[in-house]
Amino acid sequence: MLFWLAISYAYLGLSDELDIPIVEDDFSSPVLCEMPRAPVRSVLNRDVSTIDIQADSTQAWLLDKRAVLDGDVLLQQGEQTLSADRVLYHYAKETVEAEGNVLFTRGDAQLHAEQMHYDLQHQSGQAWRTNYQLADIPARGQASRVELVKPDLSRYEQMTYTSCPPGNDDWRLSAAELTIDRAEGFGVAQHATLSFMGVPFAYSLWMTFPVDNRRRSGFLIPKVRYSDKDGLDLTVPYYLNIAPNYDITLMPRIMSERGLMLGGELRFLTESTSGVLQVEYLPEDRLNPVYTEGRSSFLLDAQSRFSPNLSGDIQFEHVSDDDYLNDLGNQLSISTESLLQRRAELRYQAEDWHVAARLKNYQVLNDGSEPYDILPQLRLSLQKPSEQSGLIYHLDSEVIHFTKHNEAVEGTRWHIHPAMSLPTEADYYHLRPKIGTYYTQYALSNRTDGLSRSPSRLAAMFSLDGGLYFERDTTYFGAEARQTLEPRFYYLYTTRSDQDDIPVFDTGRYGFSTAALFRENRFNSVDRLGDANQVSLNLTTRYSDSQTGADEFKADIGQIFYFQDREVTLPGGGVEQRESSAVTANVTAYPGENWRVTGDLLWDPDQEETTQLLTQLHYRKDHAHLFNLTHRVRDDTAGHMDLSGIWPVSKKTRIMSYLRHSLEDERNEEAILGVEYGSCCWRVRTLLHQYMEAREDYDLERVAFFIQLELKGLGTLGDDFEELLSSSIYGYRREN
Repeated sequence: MLFWLAISYAYLGLSDELDIPIVEDDFSSPVLCEMPRAPVRSVLNRDVSTIDIQADSTQAWLLDKRAVLDGDVLLQQGEQTLSADRVLYHYAKETVEAEGNVLFTRGDAQLHAEQMHYDLQHQSGQAWRTNYQLADIPARGQASRVELVKPDLSRYEQMTYTSCPPGNDDWRLSAAELTIDRAEGFGVAQHATLSFMGVPFAYSLWMTFPVDNRRRSGFLIPKVRYSDKDGLDLTVPYYLNIAPNYDITLMPRIMSERGLMLGGELRFLTESTSGVLQVEYLPEDRLNPVYTEGRSSFLLDAQSRFSPNLSGDIQFEHVSDDDYLNDLGNQLSISTESLLQRRAELRYQAEDWHVAARLKNYQVLNDGSEPYDILPQLRLSLQKPSEQSGLIYHLDSEVIHFTKHNEAVEGTRWHIHPAMSLPTEADYYHLRPKIGTYYTQYALSNRTDGLSRSPSRLAAMFSLDGGLYFERDTTYFGAEARQTLEPRFYYLYTTRSDQDDIPVFDTGRYGFSTAALFRENRFNSVDRLGDANQVSLNLTTRYSDSQTGADEFKADIGQIFYFQDREVTLPGGGVEQRESSAVTANVTAYPGENWRVTGDLLWDPDQEETTQLLTQLHYRKDHAHLFNLTHRVRDDTAGHMDLSGIWPVSKKTRIMSYLRHSLEDERNEEAILGVEYGSCCWRVRTLLHQYMEAREDYDLERVAFFIQLELKGLGTLGDDFEELLSSSIYGYRREN
């Protein structure tokens, strides 16, 4: 009878399904039951996830509603598991007490502990003398006590933290207490000491760091550098997360030779606009006391997308003095700009037409050449195909007003260029005739007496672009390949119109290259319209892989032949009487899987000399193996030699280098030497940068030194080299 009462009590008090065997003599002394290792399922509450239990033996106490599980115990509830040598399971309270080789795993962490108490229902608990590993963050450590407050909140006492693999503590953060709040996306450490190679080098009474991509207010990693003109240069950024779409970074910067600079950056994002506002102010420059009223800079850069068709942007740059960029700009990317741009533009793009409005002016530095301000410019372009006739209607038009801060000629220019083309093409040829007119009208002021204040120009043009495509199957160094032969001609006729009384506001001459063979105008804007009666001939051949179609070798050569003199020139230029242009030639070859060789040549047949030559050898095996050798020659000078690359010299060490050497002056114009040393969880990068700083009458050699320590999973101490390396080393990308 007692046996059946016990079974009924277990059924009513425990669950619909309980596979732990219980045998009772009375209600106070249980009989211990040994059972073979087998799965045990407990559903103690219909609202709680099923718990699967395995153990070598099980003992149960009916009145206390608890069981002792011994030998290779494994409890699993959803995504969380617990294993141990011995577990006391309170199945009514849904808690466990585990000891001996405790291993607890859930989505955010894995704990190895000597003892653990855990509430399965509320997913909270404590563990003692613990080794832990975080899942989302590649980090691990030890703690005297770990408290799992809830699934997304945990605390660690007397703990260590590192992203290095087990057995490696090259860097380690030690703290009296660490709290990781995944709901808020940050960690907080108290009384934290940061050690590298066993040497403590940083201490913080209280510090926070992110554990995901969300933003939080707080100090960022300082930037430290040294240069021969600023001395020790330290920036300590503080980040303010004002709102989801606004933030500010305050950047106080201390330069031992100059003083304290205050700086800040505001980033903003709205439904239609994103941008950045940067401000810097140095109240007193001890190195240059001539700037008694302080030195400052201002930058606004914003882009807008008001609708799928309507967009715009604005850019405004200002510095307090001509030497600001050289003296106080970021030495990792020395600025040689002599013009700072202020521009606002609004664009509307439809399927066949485009309209834009623009305002632009400049701040001129170091007595540089002052361009005209554009206040304003309106531009309309159209390219409308006709499905019935096959014609394409073209229109380029603009009205633009030029002003200048001196006594130069100013005025408004109207320009319109309507045209029609009738392209036809097939697999083996293309033919694109085009006809059009140009009309330009001016309204000028500050004009020299005797010259028209409203000059105009009218001209007509015709062009014919044609080409053939031949191909055959062949071999290329023993491999199957496809060779093409692509002759192309371009005939251009533009009537001559008198333009001597037209001022030059924004027009220069294009440099000569392969692209110049097929341009309608040899000038880059419409203050000059080149007269033309000429034909361009170009021949291209290429070998490509017959399977993938990738080019393995490509070469082309071209030249322009003139049927009349070119009388339209820029002021001070003479009539061009040559019967042919320079010869342009380009070669690109891929001698191996990782190699590329390129060569660009301009050869003057009249002078029988090379006017421009560029050759480059490029090797890239992977992100860590990169090499470039470039030689540039212009106007029969010795030219420049550039050498750059990234190369590992051991498993832990890489060299990054760049050298620009003037063969003409026999001097190094710029040099970079960087050494990177590290492992999977940290790296140290040092960089020496030598460069020439332009002065009014001479160039001054400068040297800067930078060091950077990156601790994976924590942050980077020092300056960011990426902009300098990517602009100097061809083929460099951040993942290098």
